[in-house]
Amino acid sequence: MRNSLDPSIILWLLTMRIFRQVFLLFAVLLSTTAHAVPSFARQTGLSCAACHVGGFGPHLTDFGVHFKLTGYTFAKDNEFRIPVAGMVVASVTDTSKPAAGTDADSKNKKVSLDQASIFLAGKLYQNAGIFSQVTYDGLAKATSIDQTEIRFANSFMAAGHSVIAGMTVNNNPGMTDPYNALPAWGYPFISSAIAPTPSEGTLLDGLLSLRVIGITSYAQLDGKWFGEVGTYSSMSQNFQGKLGLAADGDPGPVHGSFYGRVARHESFGDHSVSGGVTYFGADVQPDRTDPAKIGYRDVALDVHHQWRISDSRTFTLLANMIHEHRDMSSMVALGSAQINGLNYTEHNVSGSYYWNNSYGLTLQRFGLVGTRDSIVYGSGFAGASPNFSGNRIQVDWTPFGKQPIKSGFDPQLRLGLQYTMYDKFDGGKTNYDGTGRNASNNNSLMLFAWTLF
Repeated sequence: MRNSLDPSIILWLLTMRIFRQVFLLFAVLLSTTAHAVPSFARQTGLSCAACHVGGFGPHLTDFGVHFKLTGYTFAKDNEFRIPVAGMVVASVTDTSKPAAGTDADSKNKKVSLDQASIFLAGKLYQNAGIFSQVTYDGLAKATSIDQTEIRFANSFMAAGHSVIAGMTVNNNPGMTDPYNALPAWGYPFISSAIAPTPSEGTLLDGLLSLRVIGITSYAQLDGKWFGEVGTYSSMSQNFQGKLGLAADGDPGPVHGSFYGRVARHESFGDHSVSGGVTYFGADVQPDRTDPAKIGYRDVALDVHHQWRISDSRTFTLLANMIHEHRDMSSMVALGSAQINGLNYTEHNVSGSYYWNNSYGLTLQRFGLVGTRDSIVYGSGFAGASPNFSGNRIQVDWTPFGKQPIKSGFDPQLRLGLQYTMYDKFDGGKTNYDGTGRNASNNNSLMLFAWTLF
């Protein structure tokens, strides 16, 4: 049966318009430096620190949450500004023991261009705004669409209550959350392009990212209660290719998806606290030539606490836990799985301290515990287990972003050092893949330069 949300119509019209606008606006960007600044800051006339903790990255202040909810449409005046920005990320990674003969091995300890992006981000017209990213992957040497959403929002009073209501069209479940509490915008905001990463993850942790098109509707009541519901549909392989997405990342057709989120936000004194619960379920058909499906059902809990200790110091705590159940009965019938139902629990807890919106320290604990299956995890996993866990520490310096934009060209920069260490990787601590490789061999130290302009 054909999905009621037809991506060949909706995504073609919306995304092709995005690409056309990005191309035309980038041409203008190349012809003059007058508009080559972070587009949101230029539009609002405010510093980056007004919306972002530390003046950089996805951690949002209360004003940043409001700006996102209202569709990126707040502007200091009615003057038209081209909503274009750019980003370049370069890094050097030192992995404890890269896998011999791999691309990561050849690039270890060498400067790499991780990505270069062009953003179309800001107010489009009255109550409509956009955040759209097109990215060049320096490792794959390919350009493709990245996280994209178009928002339509309105603010009004109803029965004595203030309401912000809107809808989005987007390509990544969870990216629309105004509190950025889900993995789509989760820490680490930047990571090594070459260091090894665990093989398993949950549906909300990116399985469908960029490969689907979704429509969600949301509302916030009195600045406290937030709710959002939506559905997602898969793109054809042909259409994914037109967007620059490699064929080997196709998750397969998506059926019967539902996304729902409820959150509560409260500000008191110097503290801002939010917490929420999210459900995302979908049946995914891994092989387009076979009707067998995997039924994913994710429930996520999250807590976000921001404490403005003083005008120059901010502490942010973000924690989320995702429980996923996979119905594997179709895979068992095919001999591709041993157990009918697999269960996973993924957790991420991070705490960040920023002084003077410039100097930051972030600590993170992360991991996943899942059901053992000797067929699904029969090769390259210790004990037929997907489990992994580890810690991450990052120090960074953001020299700009504290003051409103004063000139036509005002680049923002973050320099950082990030160390990731694993105590378990793909099921084991030692010899997890049967070749003598240990979890600690994947530990990596990354020095990065992240700039926006």
